[in-house]
Amino acid sequence: MGRQRFGVFPRIEGVPDAVGLVEIIEMPSEIDLPVMNALLSGTVIAHADHNNQVRIRPTPQ
Repeated sequence: MGRQRFGVFPRIEGVPDAVGLVEIIEMPSEIDLPVMNALLSGTVIAHADHNNQVRIRPTPQ
């Protein structure tokens, strides 16, 4: 998982070529930005076939 000011880039289990993105603006208010190597679950809210980008909205644990 990588981190930037605007969000995090999680690895997606079972899909090694996918580029995940959890934007800060998509984070529910009750969730903190995930730390490096944390496990998280979420819902795919957008997917782009041409570059394997997957936007994710995390769900509270």
